[in-house]
Order: sequence, then C-alpha cells, then structure tokens
Amino acid sequence: MAKNKCPKCGNTMKVVHEPGSVAWVCTYCDYSEATTESDALHNDETIYSLTLLDNDSTNLDVVKALSRFTGLNFMQVKDLINNPKEIAHGFAYEILEKKKYLDDNGIRYHITPYFKY
Repeated sequence: MAKNKCPKCGNTMKVVHEPGSVAWVCTYCDYSEATTESDALHNDETIYSLTLLDNDSTNLDVVKALSRFTGLNFMQVKDLINNPKEIAHGFAYEILEKKKYLDDNGIRYHITPYFKY
C-alpha cells in the first residue's frame, strides 16, 4: 500500500508510522490518508543499527553514493570508509529503505540486530 505521490497535487508524500497505524502526508499541500492496516515491517518496534563495512575508498561511485547517503563531503566519506562505524539507525521500515539504497550502490554494510526484511 505504498504511496509515493499525492493524488491531489502530485508532490512527494511522507510516511508517518504510529503503533497500529500508518499515514501518508503530502509534504506540500498537507493532503493525508491513513489506515490501521499494517504489516510486520511497520509494526516492528526494534531499533536497528546499520554499520559500514570495508569498502573501496578509491571507487568514486562508492564515495559519491556514500556522500549522498550520509550528507558528508568526499574527504569525510573516505575517512568513514577507512574507519567504518554506524551510519544509520532506525525502525525496520526506515532501515529497509537505506538497505535498498546501499545494495543498489554496491556498498557493504551490516545490520544489527538480525534484520529479516
């Protein structure tokens, strides 16, 4: 039941999760929709940690992707690659989006605790 675009104005909708419900709110016109139907991913209240593993700091595509992901400049990203640490944490639905981005860009990482999604 993913909603990406507002049916009213066409802009991006933000997902808001509350225990037992999910809402989509337009970031532009405040149009919203909500439901009490949600799946295990959205009901999972575990906080997951996403940690960077060894990656190639000379690979420009990896550096660019990590720069976009973290908001860090290239020199900071190269330092991060050489000294891996946590780069994100959050609920399962948040980590899944980040995981997809890292997978699509060939970036190695580890998620704790065990991430089944």
